[in-house]
Amino acid sequence: MVSVAVSRITHQSGSERRTGRASLGAFLALAALTGCAPLSEPAPTTVPTPAPSADYPPSPVDTITDPSSGLFVDFTVDPVLDETGSGPATFELPEVDGKVAFYVTCSPTAEYRINVFDSFVSGDCSDVLAAFGTVPVSGESRTVRLSVPDGAMFHIVGIEQASDPPAPAVL
Repeated sequence: MVSVAVSRITHQSGSERRTGRASLGAFLALAALTGCAPLSEPAPTTVPTPAPSADYPPSPVDTITDPSSGLFVDFTVDPVLDETGSGPATFELPEVDGKVAFYVTCSPTAEYRINVFDSFVSGDCSDVLAAFGTVPVSGESRTVRLSVPDGAMFHIVGIEQASDPPAPAVL
């Protein structure tokens, strides 16, 4: 709490002597200019609560649905797999036809490997989408195994790709 005292001001001019009180308005104006608050409790301040920081890297969907991205796929996608986690992980895919394109982001930067359909894709992974690969559907297993180092946070998305159209018939 700030205390304010109004003092008596004495002016002398020649043989004349005047005594008066300082103007409270002038004092308040001076206090405002100096950042002081006279005789009042400080106003409560609200500090914006920071948004909770995400532990996981951004979703690859944000990149593949952004037309300004070099990895743009479409404005909307319907993932058959969309998971976050840390360290190595295993997931099951639904029945799919054709191919599945996998997109993965990691934090911190790490190497990844995705084993699925008796095939795999691998490479470097970071929190900026650059890690992706398309795997043809084959075999009976729908198990997806993502290998990243222990403690590495990931976001993996699988997007089903249409099967290649059949070749035109030759008559």
